[in-house]
Amino acid sequence: MKRGFALLEVLVALAIIAVALPALMLRMQSILGNAQRNEEKTYAYWLADNTLQELQLDQKLGRPVSGIRRGKKKEDFAGHDWYVDVQVEEVPLPEELLPARMYRVNIGVGPNEDKTLVKLSGYMSE
Repeated sequence: MKRGFALLEVLVALAIIAVALPALMLRMQSILGNAQRNEEKTYAYWLADNTLQELQLDQKLGRPVSGIRRGKKKEDFAGHDWYVDVQVEEVPLPEELLPARMYRVNIGVGPNEDKTLVKLSGYMSE
């Protein structure tokens, strides 16, 4: 009776491991990269949503929508610096709804001034 593995069997097993291990490592690296990107996008969305909620709260406290500060500002959130871009544009309404005014608020959030990860829009009226 033979005991153990033949040299050829051991070499085949090592060849299989040598091919599978790098593929597995690349897959794990990809999964970790996706998890980090999803975390970044989640934080950016939370910040955009918080910004919109703050604007709506300001409006309820008497600040007019037309007085919203537009443009980019730097904010610290979840231990990172984020750039929040707030743009407000008036939405045309049919004559029967006048003199009411409707505004579309667009909020973009990104890790730097040139890159936007998340865009969120909301509507506010006066």
